[in-house]
Amino acid sequence: MTETPTRTVLDDLASTIATVADLVATIGPDHWQAATPCPAWTARDLVNHLVLGTRLCTAALTGTSESAAGTLDPALVDALGADPASAYRSAGEAMLAALGRPGAADRIVHMPFGAVPGTVAAHLRLTEELVHGWDLATALGTRPPFTDVAAERALAFTRATLSEVPADRSPFAPPRPAPATATPVAQLAALLGRPVR
Repeated sequence: MTETPTRTVLDDLASTIATVADLVATIGPDHWQAATPCPAWTARDLVNHLVLGTRLCTAALTGTSESAAGTLDPALVDALGADPASAYRSAGEAMLAALGRPGAADRIVHMPFGAVPGTVAAHLRLTEELVHGWDLATALGTRPPFTDVAAERALAFTRATLSEVPADRSPFAPPRPAPATATPVAQLAALLGRPVR
């Protein structure tokens, strides 16, 4: 298969979702309430937020109704149920299937922040998965297990995107400095306002 920018982001997204799914599957009963770098969110809140965002993206891509559409706040909707790992994995599989449909990359999808082509939605989901995956790994005290290549591409996309957004309209905390030795995913986390040591 010929590698294209769309195929690359979809491959990066698929591998990142698989990595986060493996991380989610390691969370024991005593760790779901662990604090994360996202203020006021536990590990469960964070994974719930990821599932809600993924479902919302899938609904936008397929034009179907999503009962949780319009909210990404994990305090309002529980998308995880009794089996958070399965809920996360199922949501990711459905979104990847929707993104893989013919024409999905060019289709304009309506997200909470505005209308974007499907390929941009994929880039935004990749950034979300990487950064919240970093948050989750940090909360669990493990090294974030992401490939540098996918994180470098997401970092370049996010820098370019944020350069076009006025600082007072950014949905993220102000960027923080990252150590010179920071991995690409840690640099991405710092760019989106996380303290990175």
